[in-house]
Amino acid sequence: MTTYKDLKSAKYIDATINLAEGILDIKFKRTGNNRYSACCRFHIDNKDSFRVYVDGKDEVRFRCFGECNMNWDIYDVIMVKKKCSFQQAQQTFADFLSIKDFKPYGGKSESIPDFDQLKELDDPIDFSELEKLAPEIIDALHIAPNFTSYCGVRRTHFQVGWE
Repeated sequence: MTTYKDLKSAKYIDATINLAEGILDIKFKRTGNNRYSACCRFHIDNKDSFRVYVDGKDEVRFRCFGECNMNWDIYDVIMVKKKCSFQQAQQTFADFLSIKDFKPYGGKSESIPDFDQLKELDDPIDFSELEKLAPEIIDALHIAPNFTSYCGVRRTHFQVGWE
């Protein structure tokens, strides 16, 4: 019986690359033995910061050295791009490989929660009224844009809408 861990092994690296290229709409270029790179599709990227490699456990991994700074396996990539559960991602990869004797893992992904669980965790955000904030916090919010500008950080990320 083939398990989900078996499918993540270096034995399936070519199939893993092929599926990831199709899902992410990218083309990896070979950079070494069992190493590939491309621009990351999870953020704006003009370098090849998204890498595929085989780790010490003989598992194929995806690592972004850019803005998102993520380290995923093929199931995580499938879950994020297809917005599906861990079990669905496992079955998607097994189907892609045409493996019939596949036994999915019933647990959770180590990296990404199931999207059904994320929907349940979405609580409304409460915004504080300006008058309810402590005077020290209001002062800090007014000073922050100038401080970040002085430090070389772009002001637009920290500007306060009330002046």
